[in-house]
Amino acid sequence: MKLTKLQKEIIKTLLFFNLHKRPLNPKEVHQYANIKSQESHVFLALLDLCRKNKVIEKNQYFTLRKYQGLFKTFYQRLKIKQDLENKTRKFIWLIRLMPFVRAVMLANSLTMGLPNKNSDIDLVVLCKKNRLWTCRFFLTGILTMLGHKRAKNVKTAPGKLCLSYYLSLKESNLKPWRLKNDPLMDYWLATFRPLTGGKAIELFYSQNVWLGDFFPNLKIETTNQKVKPLSFGAFLLEKTLDLFGDRLENFLFKSQSAKIKAKNKPDTLIATQNICRLLKPDNYRFKFAKKFQKELKKFLK
Repeated sequence: MKLTKLQKEIIKTLLFFNLHKRPLNPKEVHQYANIKSQESHVFLALLDLCRKNKVIEKNQYFTLRKYQGLFKTFYQRLKIKQDLENKTRKFIWLIRLMPFVRAVMLANSLTMGLPNKNSDIDLVVLCKKNRLWTCRFFLTGILTMLGHKRAKNVKTAPGKLCLSYYLSLKESNLKPWRLKNDPLMDYWLATFRPLTGGKAIELFYSQNVWLGDFFPNLKIETTNQKVKPLSFGAFLLEKTLDLFGDRLENFLFKSQSAKIKAKNKPDTLIATQNICRLLKPDNYRFKFAKKFQKELKKFLK
């Protein structure tokens, strides 16, 4: 049973998302397939894979035959996803009030997979240049006081905000942190969903233009809404904090990074002046890539 190059890439794309409990519709398959193509061609190739008994379709969603069990909980998980996204939008106004926030994006289970009833809400925060740790200090502090932030070492925190990813617009190119073969990071970054940010979002993707090498059909949903303080008080707060400038930023960097480094293993953490990110260990990502390729070979036979 000979497969075309497009069909092989479709199977690869479905496999990754199926491993994360998520079927895909034709538009999503087209977005994340590593081959330049038209959406109509992807749809026809999916139908042919169904005829070849490699792929299952249900209500315009597709999954590899081995993972057809995902449809049993698909709509339940889809409802949870929609509820969490709606909840997130209610917090955006508050996050935008925080000093030095320039953009916010959804990540992880809400974009790469499908959440369950115990899932939290993972956010990526883009910060003003040279103000990441000041931004993190205020945003984390306020959301903790209001009880909306996920507490450290809590196994499940349904609906809580998880703020594990802060990037400065000065250094938001993530390619240096990519392994040679790193599908987990590639898809993680490709599935970011901008919530607000405008010019900051455009700048972020211009710095990560290399993503197009892996996802030539990827189209980023940006927003024209710029992240600016919504009140005069918030505007004054930024200006007041800027009076302390780099001295405050350096102090908060040293104190906060030392604290989080003490609580996390070195291979799970990036903590520089322009990046604060908890991530899967290199060894985990390497093992996943190896397992992914091994599983993929079975489907391409």
